[in-house]
Amino acid sequence: MNHREITVSEDLNKRVDEALADWRAPFADKAHSWERIQMRIAAQDHPVVHTRSRRFRYAAVAIGLVLIASVLFLFQNGDSMYSTQMAEIQVLTLPDGSEVTLNAATELRFDEADFLEERTLELDGEAFFQVEKGSRFSVVTDQGTISVLGTSFNVCDRGDFLEVICSTGKVRVDDGRQSFVLTPGQSVDNLAGRLTQGTADTDAAPWIRGVFRFEDRPLGHVMEEMERQFGVTITTEDVGERFFTGEFESADLESALTVICRPLGLDYTISDNGQIRVTNR
Repeated sequence: MNHREITVSEDLNKRVDEALADWRAPFADKAHSWERIQMRIAAQDHPVVHTRSRRFRYAAVAIGLVLIASVLFLFQNGDSMYSTQMAEIQVLTLPDGSEVTLNAATELRFDEADFLEERTLELDGEAFFQVEKGSRFSVVTDQGTISVLGTSFNVCDRGDFLEVICSTGKVRVDDGRQSFVLTPGQSVDNLAGRLTQGTADTDAAPWIRGVFRFEDRPLGHVMEEMERQFGVTITTEDVGERFFTGEFESADLESALTVICRPLGLDYTISDNGQIRVTNR
């Protein structure tokens, strides 16, 4: 071995000795020394665990602050949202004293902080409004806007279907292309692909009493309403394009199915798990 190799070897040994200085056991007992080494290893590993724990805690705190800020933002902006589930009806009193009855599977949203000035709501579903007199009162739906001053009326906005029935007072319906002013006993709907005015019973919301009336309505619309009122799932097979005129009550499912299916020449079966299948006879 030449001088250079000896120098490198000695230098390497020196560095190893310095690096392991803290690990050398000052005791001759090997078992005791090994135990001390293990304790040191555990002591060095321990802070890493704490560091990770602190990181998790910081992340949790940050997420919590974001959630709190979001809630405060909503409250500061006065946004209110009310919704009903399947087979549920809810009655609300608005800040101006107007009353709204929400049908099943319906959402109503409005800015509570500015409501007395704006009197504007967003509706997705069906609701009956009894509006106190005052400034303009507007119900905004995906299919159009309904505006009144003081009156009572029913709005049904389901998917691409819109129907408005005036019970008292006057109601303006505007879908951006057409505009109608309704008086008691008048209605508009867009079943024909555009708003069309017609007549209706001034009892604009019999569904509040559990009675559901339809005038030449597609069978699919009727079945969807049954699903909402009874909380069931209905499938149809080979029934073609059919329209229903009549009414059913939400008190009894089988009676309602019979009222709809019999005049249309349809049969129905109810499985053990509550699934309903409607077929052609």
